[in-house]
Amino acid sequence: MIVNMIAGRTKLDSLAIRDIADAIIQKVLKEYFAGNTELMLKHPMWSKCVTMTSTGLESSSSKGAKSIVERYITLGNGKVESVKGVKVRLCEVVHLSLTGLRFTRPAFTPSIQVADHVESRQSLEGIKAKLKQLRM
Repeated sequence: MIVNMIAGRTKLDSLAIRDIADAIIQKVLKEYFAGNTELMLKHPMWSKCVTMTSTGLESSSSKGAKSIVERYITLGNGKVESVKGVKVRLCEVVHLSLTGLRFTRPAFTPSIQVADHVESRQSLEGIKAKLKQLRM
């Protein structure tokens, strides 16, 4: 998601960073907080950089937006540059991951399909049997 939003740009302005941060907030709200805005607003990791607006949850400030984005990618310090005659603060995209590592292909490709693995199949059958037992 973040890589698609950056779309090959090497520098981001505050509006782009805020758009990416707001997309991250919505994704985290949906996937990790199951849409519960109150729970996300109370969480210590998110409470300082997220606020509730009339349209939903958004980053509280440009500093909060940058801190959200920096949890997932590495940004450089902001530098004032002139873009079409207007001075804008831009942050360089240093790495698209926190480690700076790039992976071109998987290092290991499993030879056995997960569903065909004996232990996983036994675990799935055990879980199904337990659920069937609980339903009765």
